[in-house]
Amino acid sequence: MDLTRGVANRLTAGTGTNFVGPWSPDGKQILYDSNRGGPRDIYRRAADGSGVDEAFYQSGVPFKDAFDWSPDGNWVVMQEIGDENGWNLFVMPAAGGARTPFLVTPFNENGPIISPDGRWVVYVSNETGSDQAFVQSFPTPGMKQQVSKGGAVFGAWPGSGGEIFLLRPDLSVISVPVTPGPTLQFGSPRELYRLPLNSVGWAVAPDGQRFLATIPAEQTVPGISVAVNWRAGQEP
Repeated sequence: MDLTRGVANRLTAGTGTNFVGPWSPDGKQILYDSNRGGPRDIYRRAADGSGVDEAFYQSGVPFKDAFDWSPDGNWVVMQEIGDENGWNLFVMPAAGGARTPFLVTPFNENGPIISPDGRWVVYVSNETGSDQAFVQSFPTPGMKQQVSKGGAVFGAWPGSGGEIFLLRPDLSVISVPVTPGPTLQFGSPRELYRLPLNSVGWAVAPDGQRFLATIPAEQTVPGISVAVNWRAGQEP
């Protein structure tokens, strides 16, 4: 969408359902998911809609998502489900090629977001028995630390790198201060606000100063209609 002119360019077409994915760091390409061929596979397209779709990753596994693109443009981190272990995380070269396992465990790992300096990934795992946010080094996992203790369903790491935002199951948004370095140091979390229960989406601006949430434009409440003198005018 060109916000200045109010003109939108269609990016995808054809059968199936398409799902939004990450932009390349230079803003010229978009990865997105589509089930046009049966399983939900990952495709690449120029952000201005030019050219044709290019298959980025396909497999017989029913669900997979390209989730984030590294700041240097070299790597894409993705999640895939299809075995008894649930969701697992993988890394692929952005230029194309074989994927590499990042986290394949007996637990669910999902929602990987790469840090602004490209050295870390925040993700959600249920390895403790509930969904919590963790951080590990990137592109090779290691130095794992748990970030949340009150639950997390999604994490975001804005461009400043000095804090991680977590969306919790009760739809509260938490800020966790981060001190970068060879190892990460985390400060005490604080609640920023709480989303309405009827919201269905949440995103953080790259500078971390604004948030975008999707909520219904209008909420209707069922009422009671009362008919008064309804027999008036009827013939006996």
